[in-house]
Amino acid sequence: MRWLYLLSFWTATAALAAPSSVQAQKVKLTETHTVGDYYKISTLTTLTGTLKVIREGRTVPLDLQAKNEHKWIEKELDVQENLPRKVARYYESTQCNATVAKNSNERRLPVTKSFIVAQRFGDTHLCYSPVAPLTKSELEIVSEHFDPMFLSGLLPEKEVAVGDTWKIPDRVMQSLGLFEGLVSNEMVVKLTEITAEQAILTITGDSSGIEYGALNKITVTATARYDLKQKRITSVEWKQKDNRDQGPVSPAAEVESTTIVTREFLADEPKNFPKTLLEKVPVKEEPAGNLKALLYEDTGSSMTFLYPREWYFVARTEQNIIFRLLDRGDFIAQATLSPLPKAEAGKGLSNEEFEGLVKKSSNWEMTEVVEKGTIPTDRDRHIYRVVGKGNLDGLPVFQAFYRILTRQGEQAILTITAKPTQAPKIGTRDAALANAIEWKK
Repeated sequence: MRWLYLLSFWTATAALAAPSSVQAQKVKLTETHTVGDYYKISTLTTLTGTLKVIREGRTVPLDLQAKNEHKWIEKELDVQENLPRKVARYYESTQCNATVAKNSNERRLPVTKSFIVAQRFGDTHLCYSPVAPLTKSELEIVSEHFDPMFLSGLLPEKEVAVGDTWKIPDRVMQSLGLFEGLVSNEMVVKLTEITAEQAILTITGDSSGIEYGALNKITVTATARYDLKQKRITSVEWKQKDNRDQGPVSPAAEVESTTIVTREFLADEPKNFPKTLLEKVPVKEEPAGNLKALLYEDTGSSMTFLYPREWYFVARTEQNIIFRLLDRGDFIAQATLSPLPKAEAGKGLSNEEFEGLVKKSSNWEMTEVVEKGTIPTDRDRHIYRVVGKGNLDGLPVFQAFYRILTRQGEQAILTITAKPTQAPKIGTRDAALANAIEWKK
């Protein structure tokens, strides 16, 4: 009702109260960030386009439509060079709806995980819950929406006049583009209008970067509104075209999206912000590994475990669970986890039987056994590993095979596959994944 009242009032007085343009003057566009600042933020994104998936060697286009809405309160926890590096977000509501090839999906963030920490140190953008581990789907909900953390980086931090332009700094564009790494940046901001209340900016240009290990080229046409009294950006309309290549964990895509951002500075601490949870936020830049780990709950077995997030869940087939290891967008290795039928307690696949299965693996010819034996574990299980070089489907590869067996008889085989040149980059991350696998008690 109040909105209707204001609309009627504006209609009746518009001829007298229309803001006057003051185009000749200069204005200083800057925004100050202080640890402890609160903002109320909402984003509404609509998206249409095409996913291009590979099926039986052919590219198959799939129509995509999506609508995502997020509302949250944000507290700035760390500020450097007048940009927030770490914030705590309390999501009041999330709703993500997508339709791919007529198959619809709706996702929401559970209330128990509505308190999220988002931070950007260097090139690394990290979102996690200090309360409970996120699943891959939940991580996507909180990390793939438009991120306004570096939004004030659009401002020139100096006096400008209507018609002046300036380039968006690379680190700001990397954040706004959600790139893991920035390849090119031709984004420009222009002051297009000044009224008595606000300055209006247009953002245009092209940029490209690495997203989930694939090159993504974007073209942006956006408008931002800066409140001259509050000295803050209060709203943005961000239109973007994406042309993303096929990647190791994501399909190629061509999409167009429009995001409406509203942003309100809160002078007082909001009563509904769960400030007691701030005690759970680690002070260090790099949170402990258990806070970054993701939760996997298998639909085809009793497996449920936390795994390092550099291993990206890709697919669940009838027999296997597929993960892929990325390092700063570089595809390192694939992990194939194969659950086996539960054996009697104290029994299961023996070391000798396991070695025999390794030698008989489909399309695999082992030319050299690099090592084999039991690996250390601090859990109630036995892990036996066989590492070898050979040919898979006629191509040279490195493979590490893990037999994981618990005292209760749960068992699985984990196979790590990599090109010989990439194998040294795996380090101990394959063993860490093998050690992470658990079953429901």
